[in-house]
Amino acid sequence: MSHIAENHIEEFTAACRDRDQGKFFVIPEVPYYIGSIAVVPYLNPGSSDLAREVITAMKGHDLVVLKNHGQVTVGKTFADVIQKASFFELAYEIVLHAGDQIQFLSDDVVACLRQRY
Repeated sequence: MSHIAENHIEEFTAACRDRDQGKFFVIPEVPYYIGSIAVVPYLNPGSSDLAREVITAMKGHDLVVLKNHGQVTVGKTFADVIQKASFFELAYEIVLHAGDQIQFLSDDVVACLRQRY
């Protein structure tokens, strides 16, 4: 990956602090384009601990949620990064607005989408 962006979605930072990895598979674009999403615990911005955690998480993921902060997204091009960040933001909005009525994609659907990724 040659492009990277750090994003801050205000509502996401506040509402999804405790969301675990994989809990954003509500639209097919997330497992297909982004894949599983890593979550890094809150660490002080700019710290070497945060840098180490993000680097480790990015080795197997294209998007990492920084708890209480935002997310880091990587891609092959800047357009790829923006597309992934946009799909993640859409999935987050669905999670936020659906509340207890949320319907995640089934494991079978996710597996099918991931095979194409």
